[in-house]
Amino acid sequence: MSQIPVMKGVENFGQIGLLVSISAGFPGTKEWVQQIVSRYHVPMIAGVTAVSAPEYYPYLQAGQLQGLLGGMAGAAEYEVLVNHPGLATHGMDAQSLAHVFIAFMILLGNLAALPQRSAEKR
Repeated sequence: MSQIPVMKGVENFGQIGLLVSISAGFPGTKEWVQQIVSRYHVPMIAGVTAVSAPEYYPYLQAGQLQGLLGGMAGAAEYEVLVNHPGLATHGMDAQSLAHVFIAFMILLGNLAALPQRSAEKR
């Protein structure tokens, strides 16, 4: 660890002022909370995928995480908060359009299946 310039003089995790985890799998944020935050009480913030964000809300509510960015929406919210719109903010338009398209396709599929369901009931 001492070979990494930013870690010069750091002997253990208790000397770290803030732990930042950007993760999308294993090992990831949960393991850092369980192994480091719980033992050394190091403040931690995390950026995780949108699908995994709900898994980390209990850690946030318990104070084990000091902050959480969940997916592109969380990143976009942060960009707006610091008044510096970037890729995530711009990407939300495409993501929102994709969600509208998916909802439209589900509606279209249900409407297309409606005559078949009516015929089966008769």
